[in-house]
This record gives sequence, structure tokens and C-alpha cells, in this order.
Amino acid sequence: YMVRQQDQRDQVQSLTNHLDLLGITYGFATRAGTADGYAYPSSIRQQVRIEPGDLIVPVAQPKGVLTRVLFEPKAELEDSLTYDITAWALPYVYGVEAYVLEQDIPTEDATPRLKTTLHPSRPVAYLAEWKSFEDARLLAALLQKGVAVRYAERPFRIEGESYHAGTLIMTRQGRGAVFDSLVIQSARHAQQHIVGVTTTQVTEGADFGSDDVVLIRPPRVAILAGSKISPYSLGRLWHFFDEQLDYPVTLINDDDFLDVPLFRYDVLILPSGRYGDILSERRRKEVQDWIREGGRLIALENAVDFLAGKDGFGLLRKEDVQAPKDSLHHSIYAERERETITQKIPGAMFRVELDATHPLAFGYPRDYITLKVHERAYAWLDDGWNVGVIRDSSPVAGFAGAQASKVLEHSLVLGMESMGRGEVIYFVDDPIYRGFYYHGRLLLTNAVFLAGQRTVASF
Repeated sequence: YMVRQQDQRDQVQSLTNHLDLLGITYGFATRAGTADGYAYPSSIRQQVRIEPGDLIVPVAQPKGVLTRVLFEPKAELEDSLTYDITAWALPYVYGVEAYVLEQDIPTEDATPRLKTTLHPSRPVAYLAEWKSFEDARLLAALLQKGVAVRYAERPFRIEGESYHAGTLIMTRQGRGAVFDSLVIQSARHAQQHIVGVTTTQVTEGADFGSDDVVLIRPPRVAILAGSKISPYSLGRLWHFFDEQLDYPVTLINDDDFLDVPLFRYDVLILPSGRYGDILSERRRKEVQDWIREGGRLIALENAVDFLAGKDGFGLLRKEDVQAPKDSLHHSIYAERERETITQKIPGAMFRVELDATHPLAFGYPRDYITLKVHERAYAWLDDGWNVGVIRDSSPVAGFAGAQASKVLEHSLVLGMESMGRGEVIYFVDDPIYRGFYYHGRLLLTNAVFLAGQRTVASF
């Protein structure tokens, strides 16, 4: 198995850290060449170009069976009745360009990490790309150190280099050596690449002082917790902020939620859970008032389902597609479980088309692979941003019942709608499922830090 190193060094580093924990051996290509193989996720056979430094994971190793299981693009099931997810290939989990090769590739044991480089000695601004979750960890560190950070809403070019939308911009603005120290220390701690520039005027795109460069206000984040909240959903969110992102959050117990003054927080995250008692009509209206004043509500999975169809929220459930029934057909009791599986998705991966120009999708290419563990489907927002949608409902990997897959066609996966000066963000699928789904971490970070910063209010 080969994983492209270029433009995805952070993702490859995280993947190799995972392989190290499992004791799976790997190497890095020593020279350029080509090999026969096929690509994830299309499985199209082609000539694959190999560059020096590309990650190579051989099947011929002591843990070859485990390697094959974890990298198999389309795992084969002996039976569609299964107790757990049916797709888990690591190239999808880490969102990397990868290929299955049909021949051995010469490798070496190590590849140099991209080091922080700084130039000139006292630049007027530092730039950091926005391509991976590790870039988000750099942002979290900078905000906690009090460094003013902005992001570019559009691509730009400066001093001979091109930068994507989402690039972080830290301008000096008259600050002395302490500014350099804070930025450099944060970059070294996160092991991220930053670039110093001598001007704030770009050769292409928007200058750093324009409206297309948005100030990131450090959000005060709260997560709803308690007996009615899924401990799995809450646990991975808590671990995400506390251990992975290293950014402070407040947990609010659902029993205390009615008495909590929401104006203390900028972002409220609703994990998957049972919200009938928590969000009574009165409290729901109070939450909506908070949103209109500039709050940002992020709902995941069952929380999304609870909000669908509620007054004031634009999200609607997609009508079920009923398969025509044979008038002579009758159900067999012993086959009841097997018949219902056609309407279920026990855990499969689907291709999502992203609007890469929206801040929710910054750092991603046009396509994203989502891990779907339920069959609920929602219509596209009429008055909002359909940032991530499923058009082709055929699973990329894993098993999905035929009827369930059909319902997913042209459905919403990631959306955002405005409500006054605030926003509601819908994650139909958990982007950090079980804490192992690396590919979705940056999506959640975008929702917390980037989306809605243009209209955020100062309470």
C-alpha cells in the first residue's frame, strides 16, 4: 500500500503514529518510479506515479494479515448481518491519497519531518497553512497565548508563494520581540511550518487588511453533558478538546441547563442524545434568542434529528423512499432480521461533495469521506449553506442496505444556516466517530473557530 507524502505530511505522520502503536512496519520510497495498482476510493486500475518519500506499507511482514485488514479498500463480508461498522480502511480514516500496488517498492526506514522555517528576522506577518488538524492545534495554542490570528477567506499569492483559503495570518501590528517569541514557540510545539513575510500587500488576492481576511475571536465553548447525553458522543468530544486539540471547554450538565446564562459562551455543542426534556419549547426559544445575538450552535447526530422540523430551524427530514412491494410477497418470520437490514446502515463510508469555498470546509479538497452509522436522511437547506452533500448514494466502502442507500441520495451531511447574527451548524454524522476518525477533526475545528466569525457578537 502506498500513501502520497506530498501536501499531506501531517496526515501521513498521524497515520504512521497509528501504525507504530500497532507494530506494523513501513518505509518510505527511495526513488521515483511507477507501479501497477489502483486508487482509493475508485479502485480503478492505473499506472501509479511514486515519488521519493511516499509512504510504503508492505503486506509481507509479521503483521501482514492485520495490515491487509486495515488497508483493504472494500472489505468483503460473509454476511451482511453484522454487529459493528463494516468500513474502516485507514486511508479513508486519515483522508489521504493512497493506492494499492501490485509490486514491491524499495524503501528506507525514515523520512525527514518538515521543520519550521522563519524568514526574515523580523517579518511583518507570519503565515501558516490550513490543511490538517495539526494546523488547528497551532491555532488553538496561538489563541490561548493571546496572539491575534486571522484567516484568509480567499486564496492569495505573496512573495512568490501561493496560499489556500483558510491560511492563518498573524500580523505584527507594532508588537515587539514577544510577538515573534509567542508565534515561534507555538509553531515549534505543534511542529508546524510557518513562513515570515515582509509585506501585508499581496500580488494576487486580498491584502491582509481587507474584509476577506477575518479576525478569529477566541470562542468560549460549552458542551452539553448529563444522563440524557450519549456518553460515547460526549466522551469523544471531551477527549477531542482536552487531549487532541488542547483547548478549554466547559461541560454543562443537562439538569442545570435551564439555569445556565448562555451569554457566557460563544459556541454550544449538542452531542448526540435525547433532547425532548432538555430543550423544552421555552428553553429552545431561549437558545434561539442566544443564537440570534451571535451564538453558534453545533448539533451532532441525534441532536440534529431533534432539531429537524422544529419551528425556527430550516432543517427537514428527507422523505423516505418506499420500495414497491410485490402484491404476492409476504414476510417470513425467520427472515425478519435479514429483511430489515435492507433499510439499515450498520457503518459504511460514503463520498461527500464539499463546497470547499465555505469556511466549514477549509483545508479539504472537493471530496470528503464520511462514516455513516445510521440511515437518517435530511433534505438540503432551502435557506442556508449545504456545505457537504451526498449525491451518489453508493457506499465507497462497507455495507449499506439497498433501501437505506436510496434514501441517502441527494441528502445533507454538513450544513449551516444563519439565525440573526448567529448560526446553527448541522453534523448529520459524527466527524470524530469513536475518536479514531482523524479525517473529520478539521471539520469540527472549522465549525468551532472559523465558521460564523464574520457575524460573531461581543457579549
